Amino acid sequence: MKTYNSLYESIKNGLIIVNCVSSLPRRFWAKVDKEGPIHPTHGQCWVWTPVSGGRYGKLKVNDRWTRPHRVSWLLHHGEITDGLFVLHRCDNKRCVNPDHLFLGDDDDNKKDYVAKGFKQNQRLTREQVLWIRENCDPSVSGDIRRVASVLGVNERTVHGVVTDRSFVNVR
Repeated sequence: MKTYNSLYESIKNGLIIVNCVSSLPRRFWAKVDKEGPIHPTHGQCWVWTPVSGGRYGKLKVNDRWTRPHRVSWLLHHGEITDGLFVLHRCDNKRCVNPDHLFLGDDDDNKKDYVAKGFKQNQRLTREQVLWIRENCDPSVSGDIRRVASVLGVNERTVHGVVTDRSFVNVR
C-alpha cells in the first residue's frame, strides 16, 4: 500500500520551510490552543484556532492545503497510509490533540459516524431532489434545517443539493 511518506519525510527531515523562516511545526503550534473544551471521556481538546463555524480548517504544506488534524497526526505519529482517514474520538472537528485522533478506513469512518448517533446520508429520489431545489433557499436562516427535518435527512444532504455539490445530474 502506498504511503503519505513524502510529506512525512519532509517534516521529519526538516525540509519544509516557509518564507525561509518558519518551520511547519512552528506554524502549526502557533495556531493551536491547548485550552480547548474538555471532552467528558477523552479530556482536553487542542483547538485549531484560525477557523470559525465548526469547520476543520487548513494549513498549507508543500504548496498543498492539508487539514490540521492530519498534520498533527504526521507530527506525532508519522505516516498516514493512503486510503486512511484521521478520525476524531472527541467529534470536535477543530481538535488536533493527537490522543483524540485515530486512523481508520472509509468503513471505520462510517461506523464511527453512526455509532456516535449521527444520521447517515440517505439516498434521495429524483422528486425529492427537485422539491428541495424548489423549496429551500440556503440564504434564508433555518431553511436547510427545516427542509432536512421535513424529509428526515441530514442537513448536509440538503445543503449538498441546494449548492449543487451532490445530485448534479438531476434536473
